[in-house]
Amino acid sequence: MTTRSPMLRLACLVFLGLASPLPAQVDYQDNDSPWGQRADAGPDAEVPGWFYNLGITGLRAQLVADQPKALLIKYVFPKSPADGHIKIGDLIVGAGGQMFKEPHRNGYGEKVFGADGPIAELAHVLEGCQGAARNGKLALTLRRGKEIVDVELDVGQKYGAYASTYPGTCAKSDKILAELLKYLVEHQAKDGSFGDPVHNTFAPLALLASGDAKYLPAVKLNVQYHCRETRAKDKRIFDLINWSYMSAAIVLSEYHLATGEKWVLPELQEVHDHLAKSQYLHMSQINPKAKKSHPDDFPKGPKDSHGGWGHNPGFEGYGPIAMLTGQGALAYSLMDRCGIKVDREHHDAAYAFLRKGTGQNGYVWYGDKIGGPPNGWADMGRTGATGIANFLSPYSEPVYRERALSHAKVIGLHPQSFPDTHGSPPMGMAYTALAANVDPDSFRKLMDANRWWFTMAHCTDGSFYYQPNRDNAGYDSDARMTASSVVAFIFTIPKHSLVITGKDAKFAVKPADKPRVANKPMKVFVLAGQSNMQGHVNISTFDSLADDPKTLPILKEMRDADDRPRVCEKVWISSVGCEGDGVSDVIEQKGKLTAGFGASTEEIGPEFTFGIYMEKLLDEPILIIKASWGGKSLHTDFRPPSAGPYVWSDYELAQLKEQGDDLEQIKAEKAKDTGLFYRHMIEHVRKVLADIKQVVPEYDEEQGYELAGFVWFQGFNDLVSDWTYDKQMQPGGYDLYGELLAHFIRDVRNDLSAPKMPFVIGVMGIGGVEEGKKPPQKYFREAQVAPVSLSEFQGNVVAVQTAPFWDDQLAELQERMEQLESKFEEQAEKNPKLTPAAKERTLKKTIAKNFKPDELKRLKGASDGGYHYLGAAKIMAPIGKAFAEEMANLQATQ
Repeated sequence: MTTRSPMLRLACLVFLGLASPLPAQVDYQDNDSPWGQRADAGPDAEVPGWFYNLGITGLRAQLVADQPKALLIKYVFPKSPADGHIKIGDLIVGAGGQMFKEPHRNGYGEKVFGADGPIAELAHVLEGCQGAARNGKLALTLRRGKEIVDVELDVGQKYGAYASTYPGTCAKSDKILAELLKYLVEHQAKDGSFGDPVHNTFAPLALLASGDAKYLPAVKLNVQYHCRETRAKDKRIFDLINWSYMSAAIVLSEYHLATGEKWVLPELQEVHDHLAKSQYLHMSQINPKAKKSHPDDFPKGPKDSHGGWGHNPGFEGYGPIAMLTGQGALAYSLMDRCGIKVDREHHDAAYAFLRKGTGQNGYVWYGDKIGGPPNGWADMGRTGATGIANFLSPYSEPVYRERALSHAKVIGLHPQSFPDTHGSPPMGMAYTALAANVDPDSFRKLMDANRWWFTMAHCTDGSFYYQPNRDNAGYDSDARMTASSVVAFIFTIPKHSLVITGKDAKFAVKPADKPRVANKPMKVFVLAGQSNMQGHVNISTFDSLADDPKTLPILKEMRDADDRPRVCEKVWISSVGCEGDGVSDVIEQKGKLTAGFGASTEEIGPEFTFGIYMEKLLDEPILIIKASWGGKSLHTDFRPPSAGPYVWSDYELAQLKEQGDDLEQIKAEKAKDTGLFYRHMIEHVRKVLADIKQVVPEYDEEQGYELAGFVWFQGFNDLVSDWTYDKQMQPGGYDLYGELLAHFIRDVRNDLSAPKMPFVIGVMGIGGVEEGKKPPQKYFREAQVAPVSLSEFQGNVVAVQTAPFWDDQLAELQERMEQLESKFEEQAEKNPKLTPAAKERTLKKTIAKNFKPDELKRLKGASDGGYHYLGAAKIMAPIGKAFAEEMANLQATQ
């Protein structure tokens, strides 16, 4: 923790605008709501109010009107990353080295939906610091009394960052989902219930959608609970029972459709019979008390509120509402699929109710009347329930699918109201996500706009938290269970394993329904560097990934069904530098990406898994342009133009003079070589971009291209250049490299006319994490990361540490083998009569004597020296994957 100087402190206070505060738009009522509400039990019972959860930091904060660019800390969870570093009463005023820029704009209404201001800004930094290019350290700036204090929280990298495709094809989403499913089972009651109707809908659906058989008993137990709690003739009329019946209808239907268990059908019939009688279809169903208790809502005629469902059977209180009627129409659709006979007149009446309350833009209002302008909108839960009900209509008329698409698109158009829905906001989130799933583009917009919420609602114990809202339905002892069940369910949507998420091919979102990729510019990624970008990893080392559960999934992506190196269908590559001398003979290799685009046709570099995972993450055509030459430096060979000519140090000149070299000749050669391979790289990229069809025959020129990213993986020659960096064993000894790399980034962007092109720096990792703690690698790696901290590169330049992927055990085994072979050769030279055959036999016996069988098996995972990451696929494949994941994260933030 550091305390800033008085002058800097004053500057921070002025920046915060304390003299003329802007009003925060967060207090929805004058009675201290929502902050004054407390949970009555569970992990949040000790928190003195309903405050914002600040992600996995362990902090809870209030938004205060007279502190519009700050977060007031109200609680710190014990043993959390923030414990011992941040105090109650502290004001967080910045994150990631930047002061918060925007005032609070977080509330209910078109102008304040979302999380502009400190909440969103902190969420962005919090997630970013967990990514592959960061170290899990969250830098926060606090105002503590009159002091400005900097603290650093270690939030770790357990989860990483969300992929651009999250929650689908996303390692972080998968980790979170696994924890949530376990959490749900642990919190299931003995009678099978998970809690209220929200929990009893989405908890069992999430468990069922996971596809994991170990969760089926918990799902079945919940189904049995629903069966016990529902009956055809339910005489309760004031217990909000229709919510429970909707839940039962959906869960029982999905369970039967997934398992085929027929004992569910009679129970489902009872649920149907109740819903059919509960649906408001005639004025005789009006509760007499309704006219006195809710005179403004009393039906004006037989078609007023006709076909809908309210909280209880018939018409009482507010009467039928769209949120329940959407679920009712959905329930009828699912039960129809199970073979339950549904009266179409009833079903059509529900659809008619929803249609009457739908605006021109597809937004669904509270009831069966449009409550605002034709294109008005607010929270989307009702629209979501209506959208999925239309999408799953059992009737063949195209109007239902057309309506479903209009509902999905209005959600994509206004995704910012996602976490704030009337009634139970988390329930609204689930239905909103379901309807958006009808249209892939709308689902993507919804998830992208609310990435902040999934980051901030995530708690240190892995559960999710019910964030402050205008509505409080469900915020009590179940504050975690409500949000956790809904998030778990939303994270299963991309699996398309339930009917409501697209399992049935008849209604599932098909590839043909997706926007044509030809309409998008082709994404082009440039990969450049020296020998490790070339890649000296032999294909024979692939098998080594199979022995480690962490790398086995990568191996499965690297091979096809016949265990051959995979050929990517949507990724093409043009590579120079692996064949030819790069000066007089620049030979291009091109084609669909597969193994063999490394330093030889039997080797790979990071391009292989980079392309595989970019294809998964983006799901669109990709072109990789690779320019890599072994043994090349940044200080000379790749020297960028704006860095100027090579500058000779006094130390170098003295060394050359001492050796008696011809200084003028050496200087002339250096001038000729300076920047040569930088120019080759730029020329090759321009050449490919000028005629993409020669690499990608299917390329549509009208589609165009986008220079979407650059990966730089180089450094060994600069690391060992002890003349250029003569103080390499001292702190700052490689600062020149960082300066050159910053020039390189600027020049590449300028020369390729891509001023904000995302840039990933692969940081030297040879020798592993421990080697990076010692000079010279410690100081060299610091220099490689240095450009990331420059303000001009914030948000579009990141560094990926490759040291964590180093294999210490394999390196130790290879060192032992090299020592043994060296010693053997020395001894063999002393016996000139030893024939080659006898020499080979003796060496094999010596090796067998000194290495165990499992060690020899592990050694097959290496095919080159340590300076080439041991030529090990177990090291290089995860590196390429990490480059892709970080690049995808950058794509999402541009």
